[in-house]
Formats: sequence, structure tokens, C-alpha cells
Amino acid sequence: MTGHTVAVVVTQENGGWHAKHIRQVLPLVGPVSSVQDGRISVLGTEVAFERRADIQIGDWVAISGLWQGLSVRASHIEKLTSVGHQARLSGTYLGSDPQAQTVIGASVVSGLEPQHLSPGDLVRVVGQPTRDGIMAERLEAGLFAGVVGVVQVQGYYSEPQPSGLYTVLGSGLIAYSDQPEMIDPYTLVIRCGDGSGLVNVGSIGAFAQLGC
Repeated sequence: MTGHTVAVVVTQENGGWHAKHIRQVLPLVGPVSSVQDGRISVLGTEVAFERRADIQIGDWVAISGLWQGLSVRASHIEKLTSVGHQARLSGTYLGSDPQAQTVIGASVVSGLEPQHLSPGDLVRVVGQPTRDGIMAERLEAGLFAGVVGVVQVQGYYSEPQPSGLYTVLGSGLIAYSDQPEMIDPYTLVIRCGDGSGLVNVGSIGAFAQLGC
């Protein structure tokens, strides 16, 4: 459906790209805790949207869109009418907040202590909603189940860390900059990576074909 955010695994066959697997990626699934003009709050994270949405406090919604800073810019909002949903959170881990809480965007993740996570990792959490986040019952890292060769992502840069580390939010791909003031977190970008980091190799093989 138009507006859904997806992760697609493709291979090259007969001179073209063919999809092997398509999975919907939802930054947030949970109950709405506040409603303002053009903005709602889900799992403690603010969601901005442009199209009119008939959403009320207490409604369960599935949010498609892109992370920008600590909020999500929604491209599609689906109101969930059935019951028995689990809350879901998918986004970039950039370390603990000043209160030593694990956070994804502005959502506090409790219940499970994340192990072996590094700043920039893409984290997927399933659990129960809390006042300001999610009580995790399952926590996984990575956007893809298996190894992929070339990754193309669309999104917004994170604010660079003191180490110079930055990422395209929601991608799991990192890079470092010695000029952090040049990283613009407000402009939509398309970047490519090799499965572990962002790269700039626009003349090499598949990277060139993807316009990286």
C-alpha cells in the first residue's frame, strides 16, 4: 500500500532486479496517548503526519514512516480495529539517555537489558506498551534476517555522536565524520552501505547501478 515502509531483499537476474522477500517495517505500533494538530504520541514518541487522520486517544495504530531525530515522520497511519495486539518498536539505538535508560527515539525500552548492542544498531522490540515506551518481551538487532551484500536506504541522518559516529536512522549502517557540523539531520537522503557501514563508492558494481 502507498506509504508503507518496507525492507526488500533483491537479486540480479537477467539484467534486472528481482524481489526475493518484502517485509513491512513499522517504526511504531501501539496505543495513542495524545492527539494534537498534526501530531500524535505513540509509545512515548511523537509522530508527525500531513494527511488528516481520524485518530483518538486510546486507538491502537501502526505507523509507517521515517525517523527524524527523536520523532517519526509518518507516511501512513493504520488504525488497528482488532484486539490482542502487541506493541512494536523499530529504530536506531544510540545509547542510554541521561537517566541511564535504554531509549529508541524518545521511547523508553524496559523489561530487558539489551546485550551486545552498539550505537547505530537497528533494534526491533516487541512487548507491552508503557506510559513512556515499551516493556520488552523480545528484542532483536538488525534489519535483515540474513547477510546481504549491498544496502540502499532512505531516511534522515542522526545527530553525530561525540565520537563522530552518525547513521541514517533506522538503517543499522554507520559512518564517522571529523566534521560533524556537515551532517544535516533535516534533509532526506538516500545512502548505500555494505551491510555494516555507509560507503561512498559510486563507480563500483551494484553501488553504481543503485546510484550510490
